[in-house]
Amino acid sequence: MVRRDRLARFVVLAAALALLTTISIGAALFFSTEAEIGTPSVSTQNFSAEERAYVEFVEPRLKALSIESAGLAALGQARSQDAVALLQGQRRVEALISDITTFTDAYGVPTRFRSSAAEFTRGAREARQSIREARSALARLDWQRLESGVEQCTRAAALFKSAETILDHEATGG
Repeated sequence: MVRRDRLARFVVLAAALALLTTISIGAALFFSTEAEIGTPSVSTQNFSAEERAYVEFVEPRLKALSIESAGLAALGQARSQDAVALLQGQRRVEALISDITTFTDAYGVPTRFRSSAAEFTRGAREARQSIREARSALARLDWQRLESGVEQCTRAAALFKSAETILDHEATGG
């Protein structure tokens, strides 16, 4: 009789946990705040073909990366325990870093955009380290350990914003 009661409680608890997990994941997917990748905000009219291709690909993704990484840093600073939102943000940041890196590896960086590319590279390094640290902490549900990852994510977000600003200056000659 005692075993049946324990088994019944376990089944109810497992079902409730599964339902809450499903609802949490569904809500996170439904209310996703993924930054949109738009078109460049600067005119590429007087650029070489190489420069135009670079700006048209990198600039909108860098802006989205700046927004996504700032949002991820804000979640961390607020000590969010929403693992789904944290993992989704990390996934989007990694995807944008990968997109930009793949493009620059394949086509190079035009000379006039080297400073912003260097700043992006520093931000990417910080972001990747931050994500590794955060995933390790999340796997252990160690919310205290997330702190160092949050600091790195905040630095990465600042570097991405700086790279975005430098790219705008490089593109406009300002």
